Amino acid sequence: MVMKTVTAALLLALVAGPAVAECAAKGNAVVLTVAGNIASPNRGPFLESADRFHAFRGNHWEKARTFTIDELAALPQMAVRTVVPYDKTSYRFEGPALAEVLKAAGAAPGPVTVQAIDGYEVELTPEIQAADKQVLALCQEGRPLGLGALGPLYTVVPMADGATPTEDQFNRQIWAAHYIVVK
Repeated sequence: MVMKTVTAALLLALVAGPAVAECAAKGNAVVLTVAGNIASPNRGPFLESADRFHAFRGNHWEKARTFTIDELAALPQMAVRTVVPYDKTSYRFEGPALAEVLKAAGAAPGPVTVQAIDGYEVELTPEIQAADKQVLALCQEGRPLGLGALGPLYTVVPMADGATPTEDQFNRQIWAAHYIVVK
């Protein structure tokens, strides 16, 4: 009986191993979806069966531009400092400017709404976008932002050394951002 179990496990590993490796070789997963008024989509409409988390959040779209970590990392990068509201400490964050991400999606000028995984949303008017110059941070102090911390994506408002964001700016620093709607 033990021999049959071991043999079955080995056969399963031999069959599943290549499939797992093939799946992993296809690249990293989508971490950001930009939808709405965009000109450079790379996927079609919302699919209830495939976009389950977006369905849970009530997100729907006709066209979208999705990004993986690798795609976001391929955009021009910035390193900025800001104070996080959780411990009032200044940290260095690295990632593309939100404006670069929107440009890559072919976003029309106008307001955008950024949504966090927990459902928190903030609308950024064009005036706020221009003033804040937000960065979609992928890393903090050189380390990737992980899910369960502030990541994998954290929208930060760059601040001059020693400056502390206003309460409104703190509220626009969105941890675990995953969805942007261009209006």
